[in-house]
Amino acid sequence: LLEFYLGEEGALVMLDRVIERCCGEINHPYTARRNAVLMLPYPHITQQDFGRVNDGGPTLDFSTARHPLAHATSARLSAERWFVEETVRRSAGLHLRHVHLLGVYWMFETVYRSWDVDDHWLLKELRPELIRHGLKFLWIPYWSAYNVHLLDNYQKYYFDLAFLQPNYMFYREGKSVDAAAAAAKERNAGIEMEYYLELDEPIAVMGERHERFRAYLDGGVEHGYMTGAACAHFHGTGALQRMWNHPDPAEREFYDDIYR
Repeated sequence: LLEFYLGEEGALVMLDRVIERCCGEINHPYTARRNAVLMLPYPHITQQDFGRVNDGGPTLDFSTARHPLAHATSARLSAERWFVEETVRRSAGLHLRHVHLLGVYWMFETVYRSWDVDDHWLLKELRPELIRHGLKFLWIPYWSAYNVHLLDNYQKYYFDLAFLQPNYMFYREGKSVDAAAAAAKERNAGIEMEYYLELDEPIAVMGERHERFRAYLDGGVEHGYMTGAACAHFHGTGALQRMWNHPDPAEREFYDDIYR
């Protein structure tokens, strides 16, 4: 993953090159440099042999099968610190002109604590490391009463910026865009907007995706998150590029609306 993001032919280098090419066509870029946020892998508790992050150090075991919870959580933190340090070191060596590494994104969509996992302590101890490196910490939790509760004061303990994921695109029985926007605004969180061209899984509202994405777009105007909040997007791999030259004019219209 580090090589994919930060290798000599990795994603950030490719993005930097594309922006360089576009600079001759775009007279007024939004900013001098574009921010990038990289996914921070979740140290799953089923991993019993992560490997060594220091020469001569122990092999990291994230599980409680052979160790107490505190030991397992400390091992998970060591792996996360190593990944952050490698990210910072590699990105500095790329000498990017148009891309700025803003921070990392915690990919797990909730925060667990139980007999064999303690994400709360891990996140609390990891955030100072990110602050030390000048990185922001982002999160996109799915809609649930527990996650919304965690958003009540998320900036005080874990994350610098969070986006509420309404799941309106995928579930018939769920919260509306209106309810999600109100909950996010109350907690100073952004909104994730969801869309896809196709998915290989049975979704009850598959035939309503145009109508539901239009509700997301209209909600941005009605509730103010189009201009007054940070927005994250779920589109699926390659979706935007395919929408740009899609034979269905509705898909091309959505491409333009996403841009606007």
